[in-house]
Amino acid sequence: MCAKVLLCFVIAAVCTQQIHSATYVGNELKTTHMVYFDIEIDDEPIGTILIALFGNVAPKTVKNFVVLSGIDARTFGYKLSSFHKIERGMGIIGGDFVNGNGTGSFSIYGDHFTAENFKLQHYGPGWVSMVSIGKLRNGCMFRIVTNETPWLDGKQTVFGKVVEGMDIVHRIANVVTDDKGKPIVEVRIIKSGEKEVEDDDPFRYVKIYEDEDDVDDKPGSCTNSKNAEKEREAATKKKRSRELPQTRKSEL
Repeated sequence: MCAKVLLCFVIAAVCTQQIHSATYVGNELKTTHMVYFDIEIDDEPIGTILIALFGNVAPKTVKNFVVLSGIDARTFGYKLSSFHKIERGMGIIGGDFVNGNGTGSFSIYGDHFTAENFKLQHYGPGWVSMVSIGKLRNGCMFRIVTNETPWLDGKQTVFGKVVEGMDIVHRIANVVTDDKGKPIVEVRIIKSGEKEVEDDDPFRYVKIYEDEDDVDDKPGSCTNSKNAEKEREAATKKKRSRELPQTRKSEL
């Protein structure tokens, strides 16, 4: 416990970048930081998700997210952590590198910190917000929404938006799950970190409301009951085939 508390102070001390007051330019938000997640599904690399972060709007939340993105999950960070829950028609949840099941909480400020604000909303696909642990308490878990989710507005702090890799997000969102939304196969962040925001970066400013022509098309859904059942059976067989040699070895 002492080591965990000490780690919080060390991380907070290292992250010293200054964040200024909120900056809006018409229908756009200024990107202060960017974070990338390299994703794999069932041990197969599928691509990268790039997230623009708005530290002018939610500086404390963004700082926490950026720092955790640069740390290995074996220490307390997003690298090597999993997306543990798929919410059909709503979004994907990840970031619980503590317990891996939606019950863990950790931040650079302690086990949790108070939800910062609700200035931004879940305007549509790609917006990123914290997932609360208890009433208005944030830690490490986050959600990437795949649709407009107004019922989350005023309850979850929105602090970023996916600017590249929405096809990867939708692919994760269509992974076959059990009846509680847990993916049948592992969906993991194999690498994560911060990407520098250049002055001429195309994502220096991000639209709040997208033009119709700019919205990524969703890939075909795999939630059809027959297809889902086939994928579930295939995934179960693959998992058993991997575990079988280990089981036999343990019986010797």
